[in-house]
Amino acid sequence: VPQMIWYKRRDATDYWGVGVNFTNSDFRFLQLNSDSSGSTISYTARFKSKPTSSSFEIGQDSNINGTGGDYIAMLFASTDVSAVGSYTGDGTNNGSHEITCGFTPRFILIKCVTSGVNFSHWRVWDSLNGLDGSGIEKYLKLNSDGAEVDGYDYIDTTATGFKFNTNFGPVNGNGNEMIYYAHA
Repeated sequence: VPQMIWYKRRDATDYWGVGVNFTNSDFRFLQLNSDSSGSTISYTARFKSKPTSSSFEIGQDSNINGTGGDYIAMLFASTDVSAVGSYTGDGTNNGSHEITCGFTPRFILIKCVTSGVNFSHWRVWDSLNGLDGSGIEKYLKLNSDGAEVDGYDYIDTTATGFKFNTNFGPVNGNGNEMIYYAHA
């Protein structure tokens, strides 16, 4: 069952839509090209119901299902080599807050979804840019056209997941809610 869905209209200018944290009554709607925290909405124009293991039902919003439109959807779910989830930051910066995935990630995407948190970019770390637990790593912001960011030691991998070396609000701020995708 998909735990996160990205979709995009390919034949017209429009945003990347993201559905995540699907429950029985609602889901969180975000935009990949925005640092906004998004909102929790009921199943209406974008998704008409909770996704299943064989399908997801879309509404009539032109961003996801306009007449004659050409669309792409990318579906993410937890497996032996990937993890989709959420966590609440604890505000520590000593490596004590660990997220367990069941594997050592080589790719991590984190997005803060707490309203009012500044700089809530879609941050991506990978093993080719220092994500290995040895210190300073670089990261990219998916919603920005800026160069990669260097000079911070926010996150380290472990044998079973990742942990935080920062209390930076959009990554591990005390009480802030984050969504993540990790891949081995």
